[in-house]
Amino acid sequence: MQFGLAGGLLWIIAHALGLLGPLAGATFAILAAAAASATVLGVRWYQPRVRWPWYCFASGLTLFLVGGVAREALGTLGDLTSHRSLIPDLITIPGYVVASIGLFGMVRARQTGHDREIDTVLDAVVAALACLALGWLFVINPNLISKTPLSVRMVLTVYPTLSVFLVAITAILAFSASGRRLPSNRFLVGSTVSVLLGDVIYMLIETHAVRLPATIIDVPYALAYLFVVAATLHPSMHSVTEPITTSEAAPTVGRLVTVAVALAIPGVITVSRVDAPSSDRIVLVVTVLSLTGAAIVRLFRALRAHARSEARLLHQATHDMLTGLPNRAYVHEYLDHALARTAEADSRLAVLFLDVDRFKLVNDSHGHSLGDAFLLAVAQRLRTGTRPSDLVARIGGDEFVVVLNNLQTETGAIDIAQRTRQLFANPFEVRGTEL
Repeated sequence: MQFGLAGGLLWIIAHALGLLGPLAGATFAILAAAAASATVLGVRWYQPRVRWPWYCFASGLTLFLVGGVAREALGTLGDLTSHRSLIPDLITIPGYVVASIGLFGMVRARQTGHDREIDTVLDAVVAALACLALGWLFVINPNLISKTPLSVRMVLTVYPTLSVFLVAITAILAFSASGRRLPSNRFLVGSTVSVLLGDVIYMLIETHAVRLPATIIDVPYALAYLFVVAATLHPSMHSVTEPITTSEAAPTVGRLVTVAVALAIPGVITVSRVDAPSSDRIVLVVTVLSLTGAAIVRLFRALRAHARSEARLLHQATHDMLTGLPNRAYVHEYLDHALARTAEADSRLAVLFLDVDRFKLVNDSHGHSLGDAFLLAVAQRLRTGTRPSDLVARIGGDEFVVVLNNLQTETGAIDIAQRTRQLFANPFEVRGTEL
C-alpha cells in the first residue's frame, strides 16, 4: 500500500506542475477508478462486519468519476448561461447522496441507539445548511450577475453544502469521544475535507472570483481519491463498522457553539440581504427556516440528553450496578430522612440486615457469573416478599438491608423479619443449578 500511495503522490505533484500534458485527464480517471476498486478489494480482504456502507461509498465515488467525465465532455466549467448542461450535476450530486448514506451506515454500525443516529444527522444538517446560507449570501450572489439562472446558482452552492455534510459525518465517525482512533477513519476525514476544498475552489472558479491553472483544480479531488485508497486498504478498515460501547454524555461545548452560530446566521442574512430580489428571498427564507428549525431541534435534544445524563449519573451514585437496588450511600441518606419523619409521626422504624451464608462457596464452585445471577434472584425475592412501603437495598457483596417503615410495635417488626426469613425456605433455581 505504501508504494501505491507514494505513486499517487508523485502523480499529484506531476499533475499540479503540468508535466502530464494530455495524459492528465486519462490518468486522473484511472486514479478515481482505483479508489473505487480499492474499496471493493479492502472489503474482500479484511471482511468487515457490516459491508454495505463501504460498497455504497464506492458507488458514490463511481458517480463522481462519471460526473467528472461528463463535465469534461460537455465543457460546463465556467458556463453560467441558461444553455449550461446540468447532466454532469445530475450524475455527481446523487454521488454525494450515496456516499453520505454509506458514511452514515458506518456511523450507525458503530453507534448503538436511535437517538445518537438522529443527533448525527442533525449535526451534519446544521453544518451543511449554514454553509449553504453563507455560500449563497457571500459568494454566489456577489460574484454572479442577475442574468445567471437560479438553477445554475443553486447547483454551484449545493456542492460545498454536500461536502460539509460529508465532512461532518466523517468527523463524528472519527472523533467521537468514546470511539477508537482508527487510521481508516482519519483517512476518510482527509478524503472528505479534500472534497470540500475542491468544491470551494471549483465554486470560486465557476463564479470567476478567482483564476487558477486547470491542473490545480483537480489536485484536491485527487488527494480525496488517494485518501480513500489509504482508508480502504489499511487493516483498521475492518474495525470501522465494529460497534462501540458509548454512554449518553452531556452535549460537548463544540456542538453547542456550532448550534449557537447556526442560530445567529439567519440574523446576519436578514441584515445583509434586505434588498435581495424575490428569487433570492425565496431561497434564503427556505434555507433560514430549515437551518433555524434544525438548530433548535438539535439544541433541544442536546439539553434533553444532558438532563438524562445527569439523572443517570445520580442514579449510578446511589444504586447498585448489578441489582439496581439502592446502595449503602442511599440507605444512609434515606435513614436520616426516615428517622426525622418517624419522630414527627410518632411511628417506629426497623432495619433488617441480611447476608447470604456460604456465598463465597457459590462463586468458587459455579463461577462469578452464576454468583451474580444468584444475587439478582435474591434481590428479586426480597422485592416481591416485602411491603411496597419498605426499602430493599444491597449494601455489600452478599449483604442486603430492608428498612421497615410505619411500624407501631416491635412485635410487628419481628413478625415481618420472620416472614422475610421464610422467603428463603425454598431453594433457588439459577441457570439449571439448585442453590
